[in-house]
Amino acid sequence: MGADGAPGAPPMRVAIESDRVLVITSLGRTKGRNLRHDPRPMPSTGSRSTAGPSSS
Repeated sequence: MGADGAPGAPPMRVAIESDRVLVITSLGRTKGRNLRHDPRPMPSTGSRSTAGPSSS
């Protein structure tokens, strides 16, 4: 969350191990510090596609 209270949605790498989703980050980065402060992440998903919606 930003200083103004706006949510942040930085890209992040994840891995799946058994029944857990692992967030790959460093505790020194903003994302890591935020997770240490409040360990309830709100992930969002997206596509790597830059083509945009289909125009058919």
